[in-house]
Amino acid sequence: MKKFSFLLMLLLAFTLVLAACNSDDSSDSDDNSDDDQEQQSDDNNDSEDDADTEEEGEQVLVYARGGDSESLDFGSTTDGESSRVTKQIYESLLDFEKESFELKPGLAHDWDVSDDGLSYTFYLEEGVTFHDGTDFNAEAVKTNFERWSDPEHEYAFTDEGYSYSMYGTMFGGFKGDEGHVIEEINVNGDYEIEFVLKQPLGFFLQNMAMSYFAITSPAALEEHGPAINEKPVGTGPFEFESWTRDESIVLEKNENYWKEGLPKLDRVIFEVIPDNSSRLIALNSGEVDIMDGLNPDDADIVESEDGVELLTRAENNFGYLGFNNEVEPLDDKLVRQAINHAVDRQAIADALYNGYAVPAKTQYHLVT
Repeated sequence: MKKFSFLLMLLLAFTLVLAACNSDDSSDSDDNSDDDQEQQSDDNNDSEDDADTEEEGEQVLVYARGGDSESLDFGSTTDGESSRVTKQIYESLLDFEKESFELKPGLAHDWDVSDDGLSYTFYLEEGVTFHDGTDFNAEAVKTNFERWSDPEHEYAFTDEGYSYSMYGTMFGGFKGDEGHVIEEINVNGDYEIEFVLKQPLGFFLQNMAMSYFAITSPAALEEHGPAINEKPVGTGPFEFESWTRDESIVLEKNENYWKEGLPKLDRVIFEVIPDNSSRLIALNSGEVDIMDGLNPDDADIVESEDGVELLTRAENNFGYLGFNNEVEPLDDKLVRQAINHAVDRQAIADALYNGYAVPAKTQYHLVT
């Protein structure tokens, strides 16, 4: 196996996201142009005009991104483009506060931890339904965790190439592995579930807030089988509508969402535009409402533009260069150290990321 050492690491300080800002004034001006067009149309098109008016009343968000999702089965994929979508469809037992790793309730409104750290009991929200109309309950939670942990489970779909690497990483392996931390899962009622551990796991609650461990409808797993990655069914604010590979994914508002007053939007469209500059053009032309992956060199320009807002997020990922330390001269530790000291990481951060990155002191993100 090839071994790699870190030559250079940059902690990417911000995710750059642009949002077009629509004002009430622009909505009012659109009414005048619509009136002119209607006067030129045939009177027999009244029904079409009514349909257009209804369509214009919908709140639709178009999100432009650089690539398509790999899968919409969150537990079996780790790519960011997939999680952007699945986060809108599925929910976990717990959640993180905005821009923080502090925990808050999710599908579980409360939880208890035993004094020895070996038992975690979650009290689930009642009256929550999946998008297919079936009930969310403790049995559904157990089915999902058993599916991820047991390669032989009927819904694991391992023969079809499904794997759950994130589960193995966060819970010490899988059923039958010595390091697998979960001893058993007990359903103590329709809306109470207990996880019994073999040994304490300090970040167990944080695991429960990760989007990888959100809950899928067991009925959908039975109905769709391995096709669940293209027919996702969760409890989240938006329901899956359609997926045109390498073009777009369309989500519709969950009219029966359990959180009152949400979601605010009627539809969300994730549109694939691979080139960063092309996405920016689409944003400025009004074709899309939000884009990510802005070229750092364009940040200063767009910040000065009216009608566009630049959103940034604190650092949460790394950029790095690696090398094979099994070949000469890189198999010499002193050579590797010399190269590392010779690289001006700050200069690279300034030149390539326009100040939107900071040199990393370690390969791990230290939260302060």
